[in-house]
Amino acid sequence: MANFIYPEQNTAHMKRLLIALLVVSVLAGCVQMSAEEIAKKMQEKEEKIQDLRAEVYVVSEGPMGKMEMNYTYIFKKPYKLYMEDENSIAVSNGSVMWSYDKKNNKVVVFEMNMTKESTPLKFDYTTLIKEMLEYYDVELLGEEKVSGRDCFVLNLKPKNDRENATKMWVDKEFWFPIRVETSFGGIKMYIEYRNLSFNTGVDDSFFEFKPPEGAEVEKFDFKLPKTYESVEEAQKEASFKILVPSYTAGYELKSVSVTNDSAFLTYSDGEKALTILESTEKSEVPKDFEEVEINGEKAYYGEIFGASVLYIEKNGVQVSISGELPKDELIKIAESLS
Repeated sequence: MANFIYPEQNTAHMKRLLIALLVVSVLAGCVQMSAEEIAKKMQEKEEKIQDLRAEVYVVSEGPMGKMEMNYTYIFKKPYKLYMEDENSIAVSNGSVMWSYDKKNNKVVVFEMNMTKESTPLKFDYTTLIKEMLEYYDVELLGEEKVSGRDCFVLNLKPKNDRENATKMWVDKEFWFPIRVETSFGGIKMYIEYRNLSFNTGVDDSFFEFKPPEGAEVEKFDFKLPKTYESVEEAQKEASFKILVPSYTAGYELKSVSVTNDSAFLTYSDGEKALTILESTEKSEVPKDFEEVEINGEKAYYGEIFGASVLYIEKNGVQVSISGELPKDELIKIAESLS
């Protein structure tokens, strides 16, 4: 099952979705309003959604082939979630999440304890609006019905990247992206929310899960990452020394998210993201990655869904650097880590 539970891990994609919603406010007569005023109206629209349910259809195509996925999605504020596909079920009541593997009859239980301060489901509408106006050309293509709902049809093109574009069908009433067609890094993706309904009064029983008889149950102490604006602040939370590159190919640090054994550094050039994941827990490097040498140490380079990725181990910490950058730039970034 795809990870749509924690949008912070899908920042670029979620930002595109939110930008589309912001565009609607501009096209609907808010052109003379300030970013702050538009953000206030955006917040008012978002607050109207108390729950939603849909069948979600996702298709992605790229150099590694085509992937299709269907799953049931039910969400209820503030943090309740239900997702199910043919192989798995994920359920959260806001404090506990159950992940059930149907094939292996195994349940993993996460203690989550979501709060307004800790949840990644928080967005700065004002900043997003300003970024949209600065970095995107927006075109209103017309209006269409999708899943029986009236939608604006929008086209978004990054001003400095004419090859990649995002087309969206945005619900007029709730400003929710019902259908999205996008391309980035050689990957084409299509997402559609089918049989979508809002505010139907979803019962809380949907968000509780009882493991099937005979299922293996494993408990996992899950802690949401804390996010900071500087490495200095984040370092106080980390159990290891966070490595920082002195060379970033012109990208600027935006945030650092930390758990006890990992750190996630996000950089941006205004349009594209560069990410550095550092962890004391080692993950397996893809077998088809190319071995390279950096400062006398082994490293591994490859591409995943159109993005360049470089793995290296330094001071007992595994580091993965990824972004839409050429191989030599990732190597220079890795060489500058200290």
